[in-house]
Amino acid sequence: MVFVADNDPRQQLEHLVSELNLRAEVRLTRCSVCNTPTVPARAEEVEAAVPEHVRRTQRQFRRCPTCGRLYWPGSHVERMQARLRW
Repeated sequence: MVFVADNDPRQQLEHLVSELNLRAEVRLTRCSVCNTPTVPARAEEVEAAVPEHVRRTQRQFRRCPTCGRLYWPGSHVERMQARLRW
């Protein structure tokens, strides 16, 4: 059992990762809207639905088969991974 005393979510996560010797990683394999597992989507399939700069800079996409939301590993993923590498 681990007691988490801090109120800051970032500090809570850091404490849990440390105390439980976890390997924290950003996987992003579920839809943030409906929690359905996402599936790979080809760039050609999603090009009309994403902004131009995303089409130019990204090649990996995932789609939620339930609600249709699209995902790609943008700068937000890099920031989350950096946060987990304390």
